[in-house]
Amino acid sequence: MSDNSTDVSQVSFESLKLRPGSSLQIQQAAHNSPNSEVQLLAAVKGQSVMVALKGESGIQTGLEAGKDYILRGFSGQYDFSFSSHVTQVFKAPFPYAMLAYPGSVEARVVRKVVRAKTSLPAIASPLGKDVPLNVIVSDLSVAGAAIDSPAPLGNPGDTLNLSVAVEFENNKIELALLAQIRHVNKSDIGAYSVGVEFEDITQNDKLVLHYVAQSYAANETNVVIP
Repeated sequence: MSDNSTDVSQVSFESLKLRPGSSLQIQQAAHNSPNSEVQLLAAVKGQSVMVALKGESGIQTGLEAGKDYILRGFSGQYDFSFSSHVTQVFKAPFPYAMLAYPGSVEARVVRKVVRAKTSLPAIASPLGKDVPLNVIVSDLSVAGAAIDSPAPLGNPGDTLNLSVAVEFENNKIELALLAQIRHVNKSDIGAYSVGVEFEDITQNDKLVLHYVAQSYAANETNVVIP
């Protein structure tokens, strides 16, 4: 795709422009360690990164002070990962941990275009499986989308068939897209937010997606990434 890059570069943590509440996958650097999920609370440049712990009990994830960890996430523009270590773990007034501020982050640009907030009904199903599920495309760009789903759609790396109807120059067009899952977040109420990157898009579909995204982004309140 002309607007994507597979090149990995070193960037600063602050350049990711992560918002409080962003979800990150965390894994102990030891081989074959399980993944857990943390939520970014705050970061002080050059000093520390504060994350809320998420676990089965809501109290802990097994993070240990002094241990090295690898964190991964998706910023809306970057697929990124970085290494850090836990400096402190606290249980009160709520479970959280302090991580060492990373010197650099490995990032791959996966979207270089504006995303616009949408609310488009769509049908998604795992590639090769006839299990369609009604979903909502909650934001959209030429490169990818965010999907709100009532049930799991798969894991990062899995491919979906995504069918969505859009308006293009006063005509209704049904887009049939291949989309690779980049990240999955589960809400407290059991719903799923799935970030996907489109694959093998035709020039015609790119034109339609660009038109639709720009139409929504014309309203400033719909712009997700400036």
